[in-house]
Amino acid sequence: MRTKSSLIRAIFIVVAICVVYTATLSVAEEIKLTTIMPEQITGAEIEVGTYIGNGLNGREITLIKEFEPDIVIVIAHAGTDSRPVVIRTKWMDDGWSKEVPSNYVNTDIKTFGTKGFTLDSNAAVNENNIVYSYIAIKTN
Repeated sequence: MRTKSSLIRAIFIVVAICVVYTATLSVAEEIKLTTIMPEQITGAEIEVGTYIGNGLNGREITLIKEFEPDIVIVIAHAGTDSRPVVIRTKWMDDGWSKEVPSNYVNTDIKTFGTKGFTLDSNAAVNENNIVYSYIAIKTN
């Protein structure tokens, strides 16, 4: 089962993105890369949670902290099924997300809202009775 390893891998991807973003902003300073945990990233809100798919197009996921995310990563917990990790950023056109490894698709995470995100009915993010984990990040 790919539950913990996929979630951990996704968290490391997000942390790496934040480190690169931070390093890019502070090129004039000496850059020291160290191991950081999500709660150590200043100016960012991070929420990790789960939901159970319902297979319906337009499914809204409301975040507990109710913020509009800049990045959402969704991971399916479907046993040995090889479903992709799905990533969407606020910089993508509405309706588009990225399946990793794969191409850009318009059938997964549709949009971001002020309190969360909206899903399509694709099995990668919203199959009926499948448990999914997500990581939502808002950078400030």
